[in-house]
Amino acid sequence: GRPFLATGRALIDVEMGELMLRTNGEQIMFNVFEAMKWHDEDPECFRVEVVD
Repeated sequence: GRPFLATGRALIDVEMGELMLRTNGEQIMFNVFEAMKWHDEDPECFRVEVVD
């Protein structure tokens, strides 16, 4: 939800289908359009964890 997006300092570009998460000086970009190409019928849950 929103607290997670705020913690990850999320930037969402709806037109480009991109989601960028930034934390601890690092960033990761997700392309939503590419991710949807590999959609599976089985429900899944994912999480992002940063370990020092």
